[in-house]
Amino acid sequence: MARTVEAEVVDIRESVPQVQEKNQKPESDKAFPSKKLSRWIFVFAAAIAAMVVAQWWLHSQNYESTDDAQIEGRLDLVSARISGTVISVNPGVENNQFVEAGTLLMELDPRDYAPPMLGSATFSKLR
Repeated sequence: MARTVEAEVVDIRESVPQVQEKNQKPESDKAFPSKKLSRWIFVFAAAIAAMVVAQWWLHSQNYESTDDAQIEGRLDLVSARISGTVISVNPGVENNQFVEAGTLLMELDPRDYAPPMLGSATFSKLR
């Protein structure tokens, strides 16, 4: 004995859109304005980040850094042809200032390199 069962076929597509339509937002509340806003926020944040990086890079150009604590440089030796005691230094000459040849930088005591044959009267005139 065979039994026959009758069943009603229901299309699922008809019932699901009705449920989704209740959950959907109206077209006036679409996410487009928030996408535009988030895009502008991203552009603004990227511009701020670029300005901060540029400012840091310009500031760091003024400082020397090294990983092995060695830097390269030139040393120029300045030596005198004669030795003696310095009496005075020219106040018009500053550190690291360029000077022309023949500019008086300091005055040496002439008694240190004067001939010893001169008398005491000559030494008192040199002072």
